Parts: sequence; C-alpha cells; structure tokens
Amino acid sequence: MAFQSSMLRGVSGAIVFYGGQIGKSLFSGGPPPIEEADEVRAPLLLCYGGSDQGIPADEVERIERALREGEKRFELQVYPQKGHGFFRQSSQTLDDPDVADAWKRVQAFLKRTLT
Repeated sequence: MAFQSSMLRGVSGAIVFYGGQIGKSLFSGGPPPIEEADEVRAPLLLCYGGSDQGIPADEVERIERALREGEKRFELQVYPQKGHGFFRQSSQTLDDPDVADAWKRVQAFLKRTLT
C-alpha cells in the first residue's frame, strides 16, 4: 500500500518495509505494482531483509532497476542478515545495529520529505 500511495498527488513520501507484493501480480490478478513505476510521484524509502524467504534478491533487484530506470527518487536498503518483519519484531531493540540503522533512515527520510 505504501508503494502504491507514492503514486497519489499530495503524498510527500512513502516508506516501504518488506514490500513483497510490489514485484508480484496482485491477488486480483492485476499486474505487479512495479510495472506502474512510472506513476510514482513521491520519494520512497524501501527496506528489505536479505534473508526474507518471501522476497528473493532478484525481485528486490527488479524493483530497484525499475525505479532507477524511471529516474524516481528513492533509497533502497537491504539488510543481508535480516528476515521478514525484522523491524517490527517485539524482541528486537535499537541495540540491534540493523534495526537502529533502519530507524535512523526512517527518521532522516521523514525529516527530508515532511519539512
């Protein structure tokens, strides 16, 4: 939803964690949202776990390539040792360097896009 909201007028920025459905066909049978990358208007921050079994590296690369080719404003970060949901797990704290880095990126992104 965050990715698709970046296509709307008036949205200042969108943050995508995990984003597994961006490169996959919609449940309704529609094409993958990344095929509409040319419609992205707002800057994006995308964070992925490199060990996320549901989002293979080639899919993340496809998303990055489409955004780069479309000359979109985005930052994409992969945390190689993290799986799906690494940023929301209650057992994680900001003592984890990857979680702390992601939080810093979120704060910096919001500061840039909302001010």
